[in-house]
Amino acid sequence: GSSAVAQAISTPAAWLQASKREMTAYSLSRLRKLPPLVPAIPSFVLALVLQGCGGGSNSALACDRDDGCNGAEPGKFQRWVFAFEWQPTWSYDSCLDGHFPMEGHLKNDSFATTHLSIHGLWPEYFPNGSNNSLWPQFCTEPGKDFTTCNPPTAAKCKVSPAVTSSYNTSQLWQQSAMGYAWGTLSDYEWSKHGSCTGWTDSQYFNVTYNTYNKLRSLPGPRMLEASAGKAVSRKSLTAGFAKVPSLLCNEDCYLIEVWIMMEAEPLSLLPLDAVNFPDPSKSCLKCKTITLPGLLTCPPPPTTCEPFHLGPACTWDPYISGTASDPCKKYKGCARCARMKQHCTDVAEFSEEVVSI
Repeated sequence: GSSAVAQAISTPAAWLQASKREMTAYSLSRLRKLPPLVPAIPSFVLALVLQGCGGGSNSALACDRDDGCNGAEPGKFQRWVFAFEWQPTWSYDSCLDGHFPMEGHLKNDSFATTHLSIHGLWPEYFPNGSNNSLWPQFCTEPGKDFTTCNPPTAAKCKVSPAVTSSYNTSQLWQQSAMGYAWGTLSDYEWSKHGSCTGWTDSQYFNVTYNTYNKLRSLPGPRMLEASAGKAVSRKSLTAGFAKVPSLLCNEDCYLIEVWIMMEAEPLSLLPLDAVNFPDPSKSCLKCKTITLPGLLTCPPPPTTCEPFHLGPACTWDPYISGTASDPCKKYKGCARCARMKQHCTDVAEFSEEVVSI
């Protein structure tokens, strides 16, 4: 059968008082309680009209454990993952990939330089979904199909102008979700993950901020923020979380992200309390200490191609890639422009599966 559940959610009073399962650059296969620094989400009351029970499986779904379940039915999940990011590391790693969305925005005195930021709020299956998939993504329901939203270039994939206007302010996205404010992360998160909630984009981002505010008050995130600009013992950091999180580090043991798993309330689907992350990332296990760096300076862009490193930025053209006319040929060690990365590569083969970057 089917039913509609409406639940009112209002902005927490504390927010009205006052003064950021995918790794991006790394593609891993699959909060000292501060004064409220994220004031007033617009004080509307949300009605979450959720999907009902039942529903058959879609044989056309592309589902697997590593890439999630494309075109899944919204509102059919049991858990959440909330992903914090450490903006200085995130931005530095982006500039290593040739992207500079935070240039001129992330500064020494920025909120995001010393506080956890929002990556996203992601529905999660538990224990698993179709074909052992771990999460739904780019979901589909009557009248809405987000399966063609990777990348989210079409108008149907984008956050509505009204919601963007409400959140892209100096006290919300521009402060604690800079990838949303000055990048394309808001459209990507909405079309990949928000589409699987059965909610509107306004509801999805409101719940995202409610969850961000709640989790930042927990001891583990508080310890992280109190250690901004320092290195902290991995064991003591992990011990600060009541439930096992998934910590993600780069090769220099700089913190990139913190993922926290939560139960979903069965009817409203709202995030509940944290639970142990069942399969946390192992990227920090090599680190005796984990550094939460301050603002990092981007290195100069590459001028050569080396194995397993991005070469100079380029624009892929199928008619000249790998030929004598390929602009990458002028750089030492470069064979062609790689289609997926839009950077020169040392690998001559056209197949993206063998590209070494």
